[in-house]
Amino acid sequence: MKTNFKHYFKNQGVTIEQEIDSIFQLLVSQLSEKSVVVIERPSKGVSCKGVIIIYNRHELKRQRNEQSAYENALRAGQPKSSLIRPFKAKPVLMYAFYPDTMNPKRLGSVAIYGENVMADHIRLKKGDSLFGRTIISVKVEMGIGPFLDVRLV
Repeated sequence: MKTNFKHYFKNQGVTIEQEIDSIFQLLVSQLSEKSVVVIERPSKGVSCKGVIIIYNRHELKRQRNEQSAYENALRAGQPKSSLIRPFKAKPVLMYAFYPDTMNPKRLGSVAIYGENVMADHIRLKKGDSLFGRTIISVKVEMGIGPFLDVRLV
């Protein structure tokens, strides 16, 4: 999946929430019909200020259909133990946005989760920007799985 964007906006005076909304709109306009882009806002008190998740449209539709059939079977009285758990779509790519440590109203870093972390790492190391923002550093980190920690100016 291509995530190398040209400079999209200047971020002077733009809040982190506005920047995340702009990135969401950019992704929606750039991705194919085979993808679904979802934005989530974390609860207050959490350091992450927003998450953008990209799913394969076909897998998301399968998840909804299987979940609906599962819930209908439960309502019809079938025991849970006799049912197969519904399919769960896995994100193709996920961006988690964090504030700048010096100015919490501005975007400071992006954690990127996906299947091609190493390929994305190489591509971002060669590039100079992500979503129109200059990259300071790109590191592979480990959480539940590998992810990229991209620090921005």
